[in-house]
Amino acid sequence: MAECVICGSKSAKISMIGLKGKVCSTCQQNVVNIRTGKVYTARRYFENINIVSEDAKGYINQQYEQYASAAVEQEQNGIEEKIKEEEELSVRIENLLLSTTSSLDGYEVVKYIDIVHAEAIYKLSFAKALSSKINDAVDSLSVFTNRDLSGTTALISEAKDYVKNEIKKKAAKLGANAIIGIDIESSVNGDGMARVSINGTAVIIEKK
Repeated sequence: MAECVICGSKSAKISMIGLKGKVCSTCQQNVVNIRTGKVYTARRYFENINIVSEDAKGYINQQYEQYASAAVEQEQNGIEEKIKEEEELSVRIENLLLSTTSSLDGYEVVKYIDIVHAEAIYKLSFAKALSSKINDAVDSLSVFTNRDLSGTTALISEAKDYVKNEIKKKAAKLGANAIIGIDIESSVNGDGMARVSINGTAVIIEKK
């Protein structure tokens, strides 16, 4: 059996156009890797073997020049396309309309897409959890310090903003331009866990 003209192993059976002599299946696969965009894998392989002939070295470099630049260009185009998609999604999220009712004044629903839902669970500090537990028991704000109340309220407010943004992202990805029937629920249990959930119906609306 012939030696591979690239790595020198005694298992060469494959002929490749433009390369004098036969190559082994491993070297052949890594040449294919260059051609199909898996340049890093191929480069790691060829840099860790002793290429036995100058002709083979020239052939490998030619493959890099011919195919690697195309792979880089393709990758760059993919990145640019992803950035464009993210920018378009950001605009759709920003312009998305919200309503707690089943309709929006001046608009009509032309398509109901799906229900969207988001939830956030926050861990309160011991002091805030204790304050919340007492509040549930005696229904009196006088037992709290302003600091405890302010911190808990701010945390719940933050959670509401988070879940609202999450359902806007989900609705925008579905192609909706509005969410109707929005319902937000929040609760604080005795273990100091604050839970906020939101749901609504993603729809497409048009001006009447």
